[in-house]
Amino acid sequence: MFFVAGAIALFAAWSVLAFTVALPLSVASVDGRIVAAAESIELTSRSREPLVAVPVRLGAHVGTGDLLVQFDALPLENDLELLRQRAQKFAAERESLRDEMSSLDAVAKNEAEEYDRAMDGLRARLAETVARIQHAENAERMYTELGSQKRIDQLTLSQARSNLEQARRSLEAERADLLEKSAAKQRALNQIASDHARLDGKLAQLTGAIAELDPQIRQLEHRIDELRLRAPFPGKIGAIAQLTVGQVVEPGTWLLTLVPEHGYEFEAHFVAAQAAGRVRVDQHARIEFFALPWTQYGMLDARVIRVGSEERDGRVRVDLELDRDAQLYGAVSHGLKGRATVLVEEVTLARKLINLLGSPRLQP
Repeated sequence: MFFVAGAIALFAAWSVLAFTVALPLSVASVDGRIVAAAESIELTSRSREPLVAVPVRLGAHVGTGDLLVQFDALPLENDLELLRQRAQKFAAERESLRDEMSSLDAVAKNEAEEYDRAMDGLRARLAETVARIQHAENAERMYTELGSQKRIDQLTLSQARSNLEQARRSLEAERADLLEKSAAKQRALNQIASDHARLDGKLAQLTGAIAELDPQIRQLEHRIDELRLRAPFPGKIGAIAQLTVGQVVEPGTWLLTLVPEHGYEFEAHFVAAQAAGRVRVDQHARIEFFALPWTQYGMLDARVIRVGSEERDGRVRVDLELDRDAQLYGAVSHGLKGRATVLVEEVTLARKLINLLGSPRLQP
C-alpha cells in the first residue's frame, strides 16, 4: 500500500506538472550575421595614386567629412598652387588696370572741366569784345557824321576808327583762341579715349586669361578632393581592406565599408519548413556569436522585426532588432557571424508528449 500510494502521488505530481508547466519551443537559424540597420556603403578607390595616410581603423567612429583615406596629391597640389598664383597675378594686374582707368577717367574729367572753364572765359571776353565793337561802331558812325559837319576834328575821328579796328582785331584773336581751346580739348579727350581703349584691350585679355584658368583650377580642386576620401555621413568603419602607406590600388578597388550610426540588426536565415507560420514579428530571440563564445560573453537578446515572405533555396530570411542596452552590443561589428534562436511558442509537457506520440514518424 505504501508503494501504491507513492506511485499515485508521483503520478499526480507528474500530471500537475505536465499540464501546468509550460516549456519553450524554439527554432534555430541556419546562419546569420550582423548588418547595418540602415544601408551601409562601400567606398572604393577613385585614383591610382599611392596611399599616404589611412587615419581610421576597423570599428572607428567617424563624423561627416572626416578623412578616411588619403592618396598622394602633392603633384596636383603643386600644379594647383602655380595656377592659383598665375590667377592671383592676373587678378592683381586687372585691378591695377581698373585703377589706372579710373584715374584716367578722373584726368579726362578734370581736363574737360579746365578747358570748359577756359572756353567759358573766352566766350565772356568775346561777349565783351562784341559789346566794345558795337560801341566803337556807334562812335565811328557818330564821329563820321560829326566830321562831315566839321564839328569835330579829323584826329578824333581817326581815333574812333582806330578803336573800332582794334576791337575787331581783338574779336578775331579771341575767336581764334576759342577755336584753339576747343580743338585742344578735343585732342586731349581723343588721346584719353585712345588710352582708355588700350587699357580696355589689356583688361579684356586679363579677364580672358583668368576665365581660362578658372576651369583648370576647379578641375584640379575636384581631382585633389577625389584623392581625399571623406565620410559622407557619420558612422562606423564596419570593414576595411588591408591598406599600407605607399600602396597603389586600382580605381574601383574596395577600400572600406561605412556603417551609418543607426545601429545594427541581425540578418538570419531559417529553414523555411521550420520557420513558416511559426516565426513571427515581435517574438523574442537570443543570438550566439561564433567569434564571441557564449560561455564567456553570453548571448544577446533580440526581437523579430521582419520575416521574409519568400523562400530561397529552402530558406527564409528573418531580421532581428538587437538589444542596444546589453553590454554585448558594444562588442558587435559589421559582418560578425552567429546563430539566432527564436522562441516561437510555449507548450506544456503533456501537449509536447501528445504531439510527439501523434507524429507521423511514430505511426505504424
